[in-house]
Amino acid sequence: MIYHVNAIIGDDRHLGSEARPWQTLQRAARAARPGDRVVVHRGNYSGATRIKAAGTEWEAAEPDETILNGEWDGRDTRYAPAVLSIEAPRTVVAGFTVTNAPAHGIGLRGAAADVLIKNCCVHDSARSGIRLFGKNLSRNATIVNCTITGSGRVARLNPVLHGHGIELTFGHSVMIANCTIADNAGAGIQVRQGAKDTILQENTIYDNAGPGIVIGNSPRTAFVDNFIYLTAKPKAVKGLRPDGIAVADLPRRGQRYPATRGTRICGNVVANCATLLRVHNEPERKRTLTRLDARTVIAHNTLVGGPLTQRGVHVEPYPYRTHEPAVFRDNIIHMEHAPAGAPIANENAQPILAASNAWSKSPPAVWASSSDTGETGLRNAAAVLGGEHPQEDDFAPEVWSSLIGRATDEATVGALEPPTLFTPQGENHDPGL
Repeated sequence: MIYHVNAIIGDDRHLGSEARPWQTLQRAARAARPGDRVVVHRGNYSGATRIKAAGTEWEAAEPDETILNGEWDGRDTRYAPAVLSIEAPRTVVAGFTVTNAPAHGIGLRGAAADVLIKNCCVHDSARSGIRLFGKNLSRNATIVNCTITGSGRVARLNPVLHGHGIELTFGHSVMIANCTIADNAGAGIQVRQGAKDTILQENTIYDNAGPGIVIGNSPRTAFVDNFIYLTAKPKAVKGLRPDGIAVADLPRRGQRYPATRGTRICGNVVANCATLLRVHNEPERKRTLTRLDARTVIAHNTLVGGPLTQRGVHVEPYPYRTHEPAVFRDNIIHMEHAPAGAPIANENAQPILAASNAWSKSPPAVWASSSDTGETGLRNAAAVLGGEHPQEDDFAPEVWSSLIGRATDEATVGALEPPTLFTPQGENHDPGL
C-alpha cells in the first residue's frame, strides 16, 4: 500500500491516498504496516514521529522542502525523543530534512536492525544529528549520502552535553558512507562502547569541535578514503579537541567494553587538524587507555599539517606495557605548512612497524626505517587551507612524485594494498554505493 502525507492540503481524517492525503507523519506511522510505502510531500512537519512497523519505506517527494521540525526552544536541556525515531527492522528513510531537534535528529531504537537512511539532511540538533544505539537495533544499518551539520547546540548551555554528527554505540556491521559532516559541537563521527565491524568510507568531515572521526572500545573498525580537515578553528567545547582521526579507549577496569582491535585506517586525507592522527592515553587520570594491536594497519594515508596543526602523528605510550607491532606504512606525512616547531611525530612507543612512509622532513629515529624517504613533492597546501572547501585532490601527490602513500592512478603503492571493502546488497541498500 502507498500512502501520502501533505502538510499543506492534507487532513488526518482522510484515507491517506494521493488525492486525499493525511496531514501528519504521526497519522501515517499509526497506519503503516509491513511492506507499505509512505510518500511525504513538501511542507513543515512538527513533533516526534515513531516508526514501529517493520519493512516500511518513508520517502520525501520534494527533499529540500520536506522539513521535519523538532521546534527546540534553544533553552530546554532535558532529554527528548528523536524527531524521527526508527524502532522497526528493514526500514528505509530517504530524502528528509530534519532540523531543530530537542535531542537527536534521527534515532534508532527498539528492534531497528537492517535500516537504511539515505539522502537526508540533519541540521541544528540539540544533541547528535543521527544516533544509533544498541548492538541488535543498529545491526547492519547503512547511512549514505547524508549531510549532518550544527549538531550539539545544547553544549552552549551545558558543556558536558556533547552532540556529534553521527554517534554509534554498540552497533554491529554499520556502514557510514558518502556523507558530509560539518560544524558540529562534538565529533564528526563517534564510534564507541563495543561497536563492531564498522565501515566509515568516503565521508567528507570538516570544522567539528571534536575529532573528525574518533573510536573507542570498538573492534574491527575500517576508516577508508575519508577526507577530514579544518578551514578555521572551531569554537572550543569542554573536553574536546579538533583532531583528525583519534583512537581513545576507556579504562578496562569496571567496564565490559572490548578494547579497540584490528583497526584499519587506510587511504584517508587529513589536513590542518589539531593532531592529524592521534592514539590517546591519559594514564594519570585513567580516562583513556589505548593499546594498538598487531592487527592494526595504518597505511596509504595523506596527512597534511596546516596553520592549526599542533602535531602530525601522536601515538602516546601505553602506560602498562608497550603497543603491539601495528603496521604504519606507505603514508605521506607533510608538515611544511604547520607552525614552526610542530612535531611531525612524537612519543611513539616501539615496536610499531613503520616502513615505506614519505616524510616532508626527517622523522624521529623511532619512526625511521631503511625504506622511508624524505620527500616534499606535495602540492602547496597552504593556499588551499585558507579556502572554504578544500578539494581532496589538492593534497594528493603530483604525477611525477615518487611518493608511495595514497593510492592513485599516477602514484605507485607499497606492498600493503588498500583493503577492498564489500558493498552491501539487497533491497534495503543503495545500489549506487
